[in-house]
Amino acid sequence: REGAKARGKGKELPPIKPEEIPYQVPEGWVWTRLGSITTIKGGKRVSNGYQLLNEQTPFVYIRVSDMKNGTIDMSNLKYIDEKMHSLISSYIICKEDIYMTIVGATIGKCGLIPDELDGMNLTENAARLILYSVSKQYLYKCLITDLSQRQFVDNTKQVGVQKLALNRLENTL
Repeated sequence: REGAKARGKGKELPPIKPEEIPYQVPEGWVWTRLGSITTIKGGKRVSNGYQLLNEQTPFVYIRVSDMKNGTIDMSNLKYIDEKMHSLISSYIICKEDIYMTIVGATIGKCGLIPDELDGMNLTENAARLILYSVSKQYLYKCLITDLSQRQFVDNTKQVGVQKLALNRLENTL
């Protein structure tokens, strides 16, 4: 928790209560909240009426439909032009990050970004997990467990389309 506050996050995450702990971990290990070991940022929607491009540009727009089998399926990528990229250029994902879908039936689907998609734009229907002092492969394996996946679904609020709020994602054990 101290680390999250020290990195400039707005609020401190709640302490983990004994009744939240699902099982004991090996000596020297501790339970933590996802927001204590990552920064979680959302993606960005393209402007209303904007059509994604089929022709290749330097700017890939990664959609939920591209997120398959723990990686990005590069067989049907869509692109944006330089003008749209400049409008949403701060909503990217990097090869060091983990992606996670946060909307609809695929909530909690996560994976790794191929090197060639480093710095590309990310849909508003997914989040970018920026890791601190934790192995990307280890955290990915933790996130795909039944324990984590149940928490993602339990933390959604049904108001039409299911959506996992980023602040609720931070509280995941």
